[in-house]
Amino acid sequence: MKSATRIVESLHRMDSMIQNLLDAGRIRAGQGLSVTLAECEPAAIAGEVVDEMITIHGGRFVLIADEDLKAWWSGDLVRRALENLISNAVKYGKADAPIQVSLCEADASIKITVHNEGGFISEDEQAVLFHRYRRSKSVEATGKRGWGLGLTLVEGVAQAHHGSVHVESSESKGTSFVMTL
Repeated sequence: MKSATRIVESLHRMDSMIQNLLDAGRIRAGQGLSVTLAECEPAAIAGEVVDEMITIHGGRFVLIADEDLKAWWSGDLVRRALENLISNAVKYGKADAPIQVSLCEADASIKITVHNEGGFISEDEQAVLFHRYRRSKSVEATGKRGWGLGLTLVEGVAQAHHGSVHVESSESKGTSFVMTL
């Protein structure tokens, strides 16, 4: 049963990667992402993504979310954006440090924050993080693989929901990606 679950999860991740590639192409062509809005529960979406990440990477994830939050989002797009942010936190953060995912209401929006300790992102590198097919020089130097599509998709998802995304990074506090929808 455990093997079947992992196979299904791997197929889901592969499908998500293909969708990310197609959506990044749409964004590059100047087209917005196709959004079908429906009422959803942000804490449930985040909980499912965190549970999947725990299965893959172990129990280093902390989810802090108001269970009563409701939103009109494209749940699939938000899920894929969150998967990208958390995967990046795993890939580029300290391997033994917790990764915190938090959701809170901020005015008429919901703020989703993914925080990790470790790799500091300089202001120069922050300026190119969301550019298509670009990776920062320090990330390239690590030898860790990537296509430079994940953050392009995250920004596209935020824009499709009339929101925004930004990064906050310091050597003492770690790195947080903040998506406000």
